[in-house]
Amino acid sequence: MGFKILHTSDWHLGARLMSKERDEEQKMFLDFLIETVQENCIDLLIVAGDIFDNGMPSNSARKMYYSFLTRLLHTCCKHVVIIGGNHDSPAMLEAPKEVLSILNVHVVGSVASDEEGQIDYDNEIIEIKNEADKLQAVIAAVPYLRDRDIMKAVAGQEYSDRIEAMRNGMKEHYSIMAQKIKKYSDVPCIATGHLFAQNTILSDNASRQEGENDIHIGNLVQIDMSAFYQQFSYLALGHIHKPQILGGKPNVRYSGSPIKMSFSEINDRKILLLVEFDGFQMESVTEIEIPAFRTIQKFKGNLENVTKMMENFENKQGLNAWGEIVFTDYLASSEVDLIKELALEKDLEILKYSIQFKKRVDGEDDSRENEAKTLSELSEMDIFKMRCKAENLEESEIEELVNSFNELKSWILEVDLK
Repeated sequence: MGFKILHTSDWHLGARLMSKERDEEQKMFLDFLIETVQENCIDLLIVAGDIFDNGMPSNSARKMYYSFLTRLLHTCCKHVVIIGGNHDSPAMLEAPKEVLSILNVHVVGSVASDEEGQIDYDNEIIEIKNEADKLQAVIAAVPYLRDRDIMKAVAGQEYSDRIEAMRNGMKEHYSIMAQKIKKYSDVPCIATGHLFAQNTILSDNASRQEGENDIHIGNLVQIDMSAFYQQFSYLALGHIHKPQILGGKPNVRYSGSPIKMSFSEINDRKILLLVEFDGFQMESVTEIEIPAFRTIQKFKGNLENVTKMMENFENKQGLNAWGEIVFTDYLASSEVDLIKELALEKDLEILKYSIQFKKRVDGEDDSRENEAKTLSELSEMDIFKMRCKAENLEESEIEELVNSFNELKSWILEVDLK
């Protein structure tokens, strides 16, 4: 019988959509995950980062996490590998590491150092053995690689040089891990990663994944992973919420987030990846669709179109539906009130209203569209750029200030997550 893994990532336990908690949906997902493990007799579960939505998760988010691991121990799945993502606190994830390892729950929250202060690559090598102590698989459990982990700051270094140094540091890290697993040729050799790979497609073809504030330089680095496609049996990737195959290689995958984390993800399929191996070689990948526990819908158009779409809307899920309305024309407050009444009739709660309109230049329509946003929808970077523009700075000056802003935020956050 071959070896089976289930690949998932980006749970973001404790996350909110606008002001709304997601605990109900996330509990339903974890129930579904347990059922899937049991039904498919999974040998190993891999969670490729961003278990929590922030470095200081709520008590309810922690309870969900530990309750899930406790329940998983009573299934056929006897091993779990969990890596830290950019949203996770390594210290928080690794606090119970020694206890969890006794239960075959292997946690690598961040890059570890040896006594000489060098990267301890062996800390990321995890041997998976069965009850008869026979080796079943080897995991190169690479967590999210923070700037400080793989790159030393150089005084006076240009920002573009730092980005390139980050890329090289990430490649070197995976190259060393590939060398370390070379001796294992008869079992699956699986690498994890929480990163932004080159040629990745974001949800709704956005330029930036919603919810990511580019806090670390590592969030800006798009790494070319093609050199490692053949060196590992499978690459289990996290960080990107849209599930996809990377580089056309079926053994290099993003599993995506299990629930729709923002309105930009409403058209994304949500899946788990069941991967089977025969020795070193990957034999098959099966996409297991995750049910939509809550309907999240966007309505866009003028008042007449939006009203018609809402009249035809039907909530087929148990939880009440959440919606976003984007009006393409201005409308009176009384007309908005009518929309709100219609939403209530449809068991639909509208979380976000906005107006999207075309720019007009010299009396002609411009193809670009602007969307009005509230302050709560703007990121710190959005506000910082707006402030820069208000000062009438040149584009080159703004770019330099943005780079400095990113570096300062990176340093502050890394101090907080330690």
